[in-house]
Amino acid sequence: MKRPAPIKPGAALTLFAALCAFFVAAPALAHKASDSYLSLESSGKDSRSGTLQGRWSISLRDLDDAIGLDDNGDGAITWAELRAHRSDVEAYALPKLRFRAGGAACALKPGAFQVDDLSDGGYAVLDFSLDCPVAADALELSYSLLFELDPTHRGLVRAGGAVVVFSPQQPVQALALRVPGNKAGETFAALREGARSAWPGAFFLVALLAPAGLRGRAALAALFAAASSAALVLAATASVAVSSRPLAAAVALSLLLALASNRIAFLRKRPLAFFAGLAHGLWLAASLLPLRPLPDPRVLLSFNLGALFGELALASAVLFALVAAQRALSAGARLGQARS
Repeated sequence: MKRPAPIKPGAALTLFAALCAFFVAAPALAHKASDSYLSLESSGKDSRSGTLQGRWSISLRDLDDAIGLDDNGDGAITWAELRAHRSDVEAYALPKLRFRAGGAACALKPGAFQVDDLSDGGYAVLDFSLDCPVAADALELSYSLLFELDPTHRGLVRAGGAVVVFSPQQPVQALALRVPGNKAGETFAALREGARSAWPGAFFLVALLAPAGLRGRAALAALFAAASSAALVLAATASVAVSSRPLAAAVALSLLLALASNRIAFLRKRPLAFFAGLAHGLWLAASLLPLRPLPDPRVLLSFNLGALFGELALASAVLFALVAAQRALSAGARLGQARS
């Protein structure tokens, strides 16, 4: 009886990269991670808490999942539908914010209700005023929007010139109302959130770098990192209009082209690395642009470094596992040939 041909390591690489492309392209084409954007400003000359004005932008897509906004089921949420559900939106969202100053609860009063179009679609904009019984240099905020539905949701809150990221793991945090705030904590949060956005770039690097030699991998990774960093900084600081939908498609396309470049000679890896770096940097910028004015350069740099470190760490771990699997397949193939 004829023995079946052993699986070649190159074929295993192709299969693995194809699976990466499938699992990365599908969510990338859908939308970026769920975020809301909240800013707090003093209504007077004193920056301490007393009376503050807030503006909270929440994705219509997220609100539709939570309470239902698309009454006619046509897949598009109109201003008329949103306005008809204003009381439902406020009743659902506003209790998810609980502010305290000096140990005493602050009163939140709804204000104007609007709609805005951000990089990844429409957002409901809830204005509110915050009256606190005591003046203080910091507020405590308990944030719980959408955590029961989406554990990946993040609340990005800007207060006192700093940006604080709320998550299910950190739902209660202090907001400094005067600059400087907790710079070390803000830097760490930016690093962490950058790393959270690293997975599309990491799997692109796996697909592109796996067949390359050590020197080739270093050059391609450096080109990708340089293009990604330049695009992120330019898009964020120059207020370049970016939309996450076509950029997500570009990120997915770059990964599929990287996979194809392992089999198609005219697809050059260096131009692909540059193109993918630009697309990924702009895609990352789309998650920061709603926070106007932008965080200071230190936070932007930390976010970028977190993304790059996350990409390289994840790609290195996968490549290490892939090399180990290739060696095991090669050893198995040699053993099968010896027995035959």
